[in-house]
Amino acid sequence: MKLTSLCLGTSIVIALLLSGCGTQATNKTLISLPVSVQSHLSSLSKRENLVHKLPSKATAQTILYISPSEKYAIDQFKSIWSQLRKQPAVVWTGTTKSTVRTAWKQDGFTTDPLPSTATTYIAKNIPTPDTYAEQNPTSWAEVPGVLPASEAAQWVPFFAH
Repeated sequence: MKLTSLCLGTSIVIALLLSGCGTQATNKTLISLPVSVQSHLSSLSKRENLVHKLPSKATAQTILYISPSEKYAIDQFKSIWSQLRKQPAVVWTGTTKSTVRTAWKQDGFTTDPLPSTATTYIAKNIPTPDTYAEQNPTSWAEVPGVLPASEAAQWVPFFAH
C-alpha cells in the first residue's frame, strides 16, 4: 500500500493507492481527513467492540450510519465501495432524501456516493459515521468513525462478516 500525505491548512490530504491480492489497483482515491479526525484515529482492531442494540431500526447484516455532511468519511467508504461483495445498508442520519441529494451535489457528487439496495434516511441525529456487522441475532460488531487512511482497505473484510 502506497501512502503519501501533505499537510494543507486544517486538513491532511492523503493519496491512497489501494492494492488487493498482491496486485496494485489502478484507481487512486483522494481522501481528505480533517486534522482533528486524523490525529485521534486508532486502528480497527482497537476500536471494534460488541454491542447488542443498533442506534435505530435497520434490517441488514452490515450497516453504515453516516451524515451527509461528513465528506471525509463518505470519501473513505467510497474508496472501498466497489470492492465489497455486497454493499451494507446505508442509513443517512439527520436528513431527508431531498436534503441529502443537495448535500451530495454541494460536495461534488452527481449521484449517491454510497449506493445500496437498502438506503434509508432518518431525521434522528446520532453519532456518525458508525458501522455495524451482525455477529448473531443479538449482537453486532461496531466500529465508530473512519480508519486511518493506511487501514481503509480493512473495511472490505469488516463488511464481509
